[in-house]
Amino acid sequence: MKKTLAITVLALTLATGCASPDGDVYISFDWTYTPEWFDTDDSNLPDTIYRNAEYVTGEGDYYFEYYHAESGYIRWIWYTLTAHDGVLPFVPGEDARFELFLSAFSDPAFIQWQSSTGAVSEEPDSITASASPRQPEDQRVQTFEQTLTSAGWTLSIRGGVIEAAAR
Repeated sequence: MKKTLAITVLALTLATGCASPDGDVYISFDWTYTPEWFDTDDSNLPDTIYRNAEYVTGEGDYYFEYYHAESGYIRWIWYTLTAHDGVLPFVPGEDARFELFLSAFSDPAFIQWQSSTGAVSEEPDSITASASPRQPEDQRVQTFEQTLTSAGWTLSIRGGVIEAAAR
């Protein structure tokens, strides 16, 4: 009986072309020193992002740029997110969670999100999108590039600094 049911489900899945949906993709942000502003082409993100809050985004290639007065640097990063694939018919894949750490004095860090830990910071808990236009591409100096693949998700990143740090 179980074998017949499994064969029937498989046959229906193949006949109808039903594929299991991918899991959702979430991104959160953290920092030690609060950036003054950010700019992104991810339309899923709001104009104000909060520290350690998760935002539903989608698979795709995204650009993110931010400025820290502490270091005087504008930093940028391109990243590619892909979701966990679904395995069984009508059963979505696991959700993929990522965190972008907005460092003031070194390259940003992009990691698979695990949990919010540590003491509450005295830093403000949000930053607002920039009203100014994004820096020209010819001012971007790439300082890193990396691709990570693990457990059904892939993360590709590259980034660096903007030569002219003042807006």
